[in-house]
Amino acid sequence: MVDCLVYGSIEVFDTALQTYEYILYHTDPKIIQRYVMKLVGPLIRVAFYKYETELKAKVVENLMIFEKVGVSLGVYMPQLQTTFLKMINDSAGNLKYLKTVSQGLNFCANHSAKRDFMLNDLFNKFFDQETSERELAYIYTIYNILKKNADKFSKAIVDRGEKRLAGYKEFELGEKKNKYICRVSGFLINNNAPTKQKEIVSNLLNRMGAPSDKDYPVLGKLIATLIFCDSKLIEEIGTDKLIKSITTFMLALKVTNNVLFVL
Repeated sequence: MVDCLVYGSIEVFDTALQTYEYILYHTDPKIIQRYVMKLVGPLIRVAFYKYETELKAKVVENLMIFEKVGVSLGVYMPQLQTTFLKMINDSAGNLKYLKTVSQGLNFCANHSAKRDFMLNDLFNKFFDQETSERELAYIYTIYNILKKNADKFSKAIVDRGEKRLAGYKEFELGEKKNKYICRVSGFLINNNAPTKQKEIVSNLLNRMGAPSDKDYPVLGKLIATLIFCDSKLIEEIGTDKLIKSITTFMLALKVTNNVLFVL
C-alpha cells in the first residue's frame, strides 16, 4: 500500500488513499499508533507531489482521520504545519481545495505550540503576493482558520494582524478577496479585549467621517468590516454615529460621481 502510494501511478495513488482510509477506520487505534511513523511519513511525502488538487486534498483528509480515530500525531506537528502551509501554493484559485487544507491548519492551530508562527507566516505570505489570485488563496485560508480558532492565537499576533489589514489598500472592484479581508478584520477586532475593540471601531467610524476622494475603496472596506464586528459594540459606541458616517460617505460619492466599493 505504501509503495503504491509513493511510487505508483495516479490511478494506483487514489486506490492507495482509499486503502489508507479503510485501514484507519477499521483497525484498533492502539495498533495504528505503533505503526504511525510508517503510515504518516509517506502521506507527508506525497503531499508535495504535483498531482491534481482533488488528490492532494484527499491526502489532507487521510491525515485528519488519524485524529478522528484517536491516534496522536503530536510528534509530527512541525512537519504537518510546514506541509499544509506549502500546499496552499498549489491552490490555483480552488477554494474547495483551500478549505480542505485549512482543516489541516486548524488541526495545527489546536495542537501546535507554533500556531502564532503559522498565522504570522500566512499574513506575511498574503502581503508578499503579486496577484489577486494568490492573495485570495492566503486570505481565504486565514479566514477559515480564524473562523474556528481566532481565540487560540496570542494577543500580539491578533493586534499585529488587525493593524496590517487596516492599512491594506490594494482593492479592486469585484475581487473575491475583498470580502474575506473584511471578514478576517472583523474576526481580529472581535478577538481583542472589549476596551481595545471599542477603540478600533471608534477609529473606523472616525475614518469614515471625512473621506478624501482617493479613500473611497478603502472606506468601502471599512463599512464592510463593521458588518462583521460585534453589533452590541457598535450600539454602545452609537448607531447614530455610524449612520451619520455612512450617510456622509454616500453623499460624497454621489457628488463626486465615484463608485461605491461593494462587497
